[in-house]
Amino acid sequence: MSRSAERSRSYSHFYRVGGLIRHARVYPGPYAYPGPQMPAQTIIIVPGLGCAAWMYGRLARRLAAERTVWVYDHPGMGFSQVRLRDPVRIEHLTDQLAAWMQARGFVGVPMLGHSLGGEVVIDLAARFPELPSALIVCATTGIPENPSVSAQVVRFLLNMPRERLGLWLPATAAYLRTG
Repeated sequence: MSRSAERSRSYSHFYRVGGLIRHARVYPGPYAYPGPQMPAQTIIIVPGLGCAAWMYGRLARRLAAERTVWVYDHPGMGFSQVRLRDPVRIEHLTDQLAAWMQARGFVGVPMLGHSLGGEVVIDLAARFPELPSALIVCATTGIPENPSVSAQVVRFLLNMPRERLGLWLPATAAYLRTG
């Protein structure tokens, strides 16, 4: 299958939870069918800070060879709505993710958390143990003290040379949208 055909198979899924629209990018796997997905045939990717679902397309397309992949957008990131001044803590992000999973019927689903998403899925497993069946965490953050915004900007700028040039503008736009 060509790369453009693979991309055309994925789609945006919007769902209202708690009065706000939540977005996920869905990459149907070989066993996809209409209606709720079976947990054994599904995985949820939870992105890092400022990252949108589209940033995980290459990984999601690879995983979709085996199962349906849902790449969740945190509130205020990607296409998910956010209330002013919310969320401000990891627990808020976890509560939002748990509410979305419960509303969609995702119980006993394996989850992959990247960076901040790793912290969120670990907190989810601790506080909502029925939701994830397994966790995969990659480059999980976990600095005990919250670094200042200026320190985060410096870290972002130091990391930029490691990223592909084509990601600089979209990644910067995503981070600016997140605030």
